[in-house]
Amino acid sequence: MGSVLLPVFTYLIGGFIFGWAKPVPYNPYNLKNQRWGPALVGGAGPASNIFVALVFAALLRAFSASAPEPLAAIFTTIVFVNILLAVFNLVP
Repeated sequence: MGSVLLPVFTYLIGGFIFGWAKPVPYNPYNLKNQRWGPALVGGAGPASNIFVALVFAALLRAFSASAPEPLAAIFTTIVFVNILLAVFNLVP
């Protein structure tokens, strides 16, 4: 419901398009390590967000002297949003 109806509703009232995600199902029997597999699956989301934030932070630092201001602002926003998403993904 929220991944379809809420974005349509917020678009129709002229606002920012907002929705929510559904849980991603996985089959725990497909994991090779039954003890650590679920923890690795749970940590993959925050780890990927932190990885993306680190990549864009490194790019921002490497090209900060020559990067145009809008590009630096976009990279800063990407870093900030991915750090927020990593923290949000840690909430059960």
